Amino acid sequence: TAWRGAMASFQKVWFMAFPGSIKIDGDRAEMRVHTFEYLVDASGNARLQSGVYQDKLVRRDGWQFAERQFSPQEMPL
Repeated sequence: TAWRGAMASFQKVWFMAFPGSIKIDGDRAEMRVHTFEYLVDASGNARLQSGVYQDKLVRRDGWQFAERQFSPQEMPL
């Protein structure tokens, strides 16, 4: 899968996501999610990264992503 390919270059990945807000208006919604990751690459180098997802969703046989933006923030160790 695409996810496994993207993670193949890391020895370890810890990922946490925290809902910030969800606003529902009929069959549309906007959601903000904060993330925090601890990553260790194949060489053993560790780094921290946080970020925010700004999502727009639509309800079609359940909720689906219509748009997704991610703003990463690298955090030096």
